[in-house]
Amino acid sequence: MCEGIAGTEPRGDDVLALMCEEWNHASYQQLERLLTLMHQRWPWMRQAVRARFERYSEHRIAWCAKCGAHPSAKEGSIHLHPPGRSVTLTAKVVRVLPQDDDPARIGDALDWLERHWKGEVDLPEAIMAYTAAVALREVA
Repeated sequence: MCEGIAGTEPRGDDVLALMCEEWNHASYQQLERLLTLMHQRWPWMRQAVRARFERYSEHRIAWCAKCGAHPSAKEGSIHLHPPGRSVTLTAKVVRVLPQDDDPARIGDALDWLERHWKGEVDLPEAIMAYTAAVALREVA
């Protein structure tokens, strides 16, 4: 999850790439611990979490606010809606879930994580901002 957040340290004229400081945050470390435990005890639940949150892909589509998705080649073109209204198709990034995504298993896995979580979920702002940007993308 922290792969999208850069951590760097200047070293003279060079820059040393590091794990971001959010990686050492207590909530993130607890999540990693619980995911490891889930993998050991209930691999089917861990697989469901991995399919939904780690293995999805993204692609661009052309989007019309009135009728939805169109092929990406139509991006920027004028799209007509009766009676005589025209709309420019805009680019939109959508998430594409893998074929083995199972909403029922995701629900079970998230319930398990919630039951075993200790204390409040207190994620750093950088992780919240990154995940919010990804979550806003619709699922195709």
